[in-house]
Amino acid sequence: KVKKGHTDQVLFSAPTYTSVGDPYTDKKLQMREGKKDAHKSVSDAPFKPAKTVGKVVKASYEYEPMDKNEKKVYRDKDGAVITAPKNFITTGPKQGNPATTPGTLFEKEYYPHMKDEYNLKRELAKKEHIESKKKMQEKPFSQRIKPMDCFANIQEAYGEEGLVFPKKKPPQKIKPQVEHDKPFKP
Repeated sequence: KVKKGHTDQVLFSAPTYTSVGDPYTDKKLQMREGKKDAHKSVSDAPFKPAKTVGKVVKASYEYEPMDKNEKKVYRDKDGAVITAPKNFITTGPKQGNPATTPGTLFEKEYYPHMKDEYNLKRELAKKEHIESKKKMQEKPFSQRIKPMDCFANIQEAYGEEGLVFPKKKPPQKIKPQVEHDKPFKP
């Protein structure tokens, strides 16, 4: 329930009486203010270097100017100012609206509007796909390693064409000594 009335019981905490111009202080934040002030005193301190290095104020040699400091004279004997020739000459900007006045833009002729087809992107992709299909091989690339033989077979190299090698006999099947249904128990 919300408290109603005009007494101090309606407020969350007892009012503190401050005069005009005093900063607002909350009771809950008063515990934290000490830490904030301590931090400020550390961070607000001006930087002090650990060591100062003495700098030489004067140079170890005497100053000598590179060229003679002669004053340039910009006036002739009569007192008129001598002006230099122009570095470059420019023309004034062309006046008029480019849409209505011809010759105000850099280009001399207006180019007509060229219409693009709606499915141009799709047609270009289809054309590229057909061209790439033409370049593909008939059989896909095989990743499997093929067996590599020598230049000549062993029979051709050693001359064993007429020899007949004996075929290997299959291993003999040995029957168990006892045949019954019960499993072996030691």
